[in-house]
Amino acid sequence: MYFLLCFLYIFFAIVLGTYLGFEVISVRRAERVYRTMLKGAKQSADAMNAIAENSANETAPGESNYFGH
Repeated sequence: MYFLLCFLYIFFAIVLGTYLGFEVISVRRAERVYRTMLKGAKQSADAMNAIAENSANETAPGESNYFGH
């Protein structure tokens, strides 16, 4: 009886530990993907702001600006 009880305890400890370990790994991976996406979005927004600032004054006085800036 004790042998069966110890076996079940160790078995479930190993299974639960493995499952929780994989969950921690997947959460860390998801956080890394999230940080990468936020960093890319910020860089994209900064680039768009820089392009908008630079292109606002590029139109010559005789040229028409089709985008209304």
